[in-house]
Amino acid sequence: MLEKVRTVINYQMTIAELLGLVVILGMPYLAIGTIWSFTHADHLASLQGTDLVVSFLGSIASWPLLVISNVLDMTDSKARPAGSVAERRRR
Repeated sequence: MLEKVRTVINYQMTIAELLGLVVILGMPYLAIGTIWSFTHADHLASLQGTDLVVSFLGSIASWPLLVISNVLDMTDSKARPAGSVAERRRR
């Protein structure tokens, strides 16, 4: 077992292989982030210029956290009673 771990740790890759690995792993991440950002862009409507670009790129980069927070917000809103303080703040 320890020998297999050492073999994996000692494996050497060229720069080209590392770049290929980054592209292979990065493309799906960026594609999902771009789709998420385009479908959940309501908060960007009031922004312009550099703020819009930075916020859009930030939402692409942080899409996993945004998905989790969106799911938690949906489950949280179902658990709240209709007349709660948080519900009144949203109005």
